[in-house]
Amino acid sequence: MLRFIYYLLLLVWLVLGERLNADDAGKKVNPPILDARNDEQVISGKATNGLQPDIILGCSGEGWHVFISLRARDDIPGFTWLAITNHVGSKVELWYTNGVQVLSKNADIVNAFHLPKTTTVSEVMHSGYPRDRRGLQWWRAGNPAGSGTSSAYTQRWILRTAFNMSPTNDYVLKISPLVYKVETNASTAHLVEFPCVTVKLLTNGRVQAMRGTE
Repeated sequence: MLRFIYYLLLLVWLVLGERLNADDAGKKVNPPILDARNDEQVISGKATNGLQPDIILGCSGEGWHVFISLRARDDIPGFTWLAITNHVGSKVELWYTNGVQVLSKNADIVNAFHLPKTTTVSEVMHSGYPRDRRGLQWWRAGNPAGSGTSSAYTQRWILRTAFNMSPTNDYVLKISPLVYKVETNASTAHLVEFPCVTVKLLTNGRVQAMRGTE
């Protein structure tokens, strides 16, 4: 008798669980599809270490162009954040919507996956921009930043210069911004990887954030 009651309660629990999951799924709303042909669209990532990345996407005759802005969530001392040594500023992956990855031979795209986890400020500076621009690798050029301030982190770059893309295909773009955080000794730097931002790029110049992206 007790075993029968146990199995009955288990069955009720499973049925209710499935119903609740179905109700939750029904309440989920797909993110809006944004038009990137006339106005650049901002997809915000998840904040990490007091910085929130904004992935800014636009679509023109050149194709999809991308750059990253960082926003301070808290007050940040000067000389805290140092850009990585390539202009894409992130790990970038491109996929067809059928799940097949589009591989890139672009040096900036490839090298972003092999950056040292720990390095020195001197090493980053000497392997980065030309000498007259090395100071610009500091986020906000090394100045302190108050909460709510933002700064462009990468140069604008064209997606199809890094990947072999067809204008007749939709794609899924995955971007994980990267930045070095400098220790208080002003010498050692540790690589920080922001959570991946995933968007769908449509052939008509529209863009949609995938679920799981803020």
